[in-house]
Parts: sequence; structure tokens; C-alpha cells
Amino acid sequence: MLDAAHRTDGPRHHLDIGAALPPLDGVVTLLDSLISGPGSWQVYLRARPSWWSYSDDGRRRWAPVLVDAHDDLGGGYLGLPGDGTSHRDHEELTLGFLPRLDPRARGLKLTFSSATEEVTVDLTLASAAEP
Repeated sequence: MLDAAHRTDGPRHHLDIGAALPPLDGVVTLLDSLISGPGSWQVYLRARPSWWSYSDDGRRRWAPVLVDAHDDLGGGYLGLPGDGTSHRDHEELTLGFLPRLDPRARGLKLTFSSATEEVTVDLTLASAAEP
């Protein structure tokens, strides 16, 4: 029964991306990989110098770059706040998305937007979703 449940959850896959985005308001982003699972999916990335901006007192933070995701079937995905690790010269982050990646989707468009700029990345999922 558990095996049958996993088959209905859609494909689990790992897609190596390895794409560097042009700077968006001073934030340079390197997309590492995409991993999908039964309930959600994540994009792993590195940002230089930092993904977050902080208030002068350090109590509030926000992402100056927002990420929007749509598949080739017209489905949209809600992005969740990233969680990650700070290093001396960069941050490693995991951005989560809901709902699960549509198992029928063969393409995915990620749009990275800042206050003044926008960059779109088109990903092909067909080879990653094949068993």
C-alpha cells in the first residue's frame, strides 16, 4: 500500500541546474539544484553577498529578490521564505514551494524579481521526471 501511495505523489527527482543569474540589485544568485518530493519542492541556491536585507537595528529582515514559479501547464506555486546558512562571502539557501510539483509538468519557469530588475530561468523537467 505504501508503494502505491508513493506512485500517486508524483515524481521525486533531483535536477542539477548550475545556472548563474546576472546581479539583481547587487545580489548574485547561483542556482544549484531542484528537488521535488511528495508534498513540496525546493530550489537550492547560493547568493552573494547575501540573500537578505536587514533593518538598521538588525531586528527585521526581508528578501530584496522574490521568486515566482509557474509550470508549462499553467500551474503556479507559492514560494516559502528561504532558510539557509551564512558564510563569510555568501549564503546557501533552500527556497520551498507549494503545492507539490505537478507530475505532468515538463517545464518550469522561475522568475527572480528585485525592485528594479527581473530575470527568468526556464527549466526542462521532462528528463528528470522520467523513471
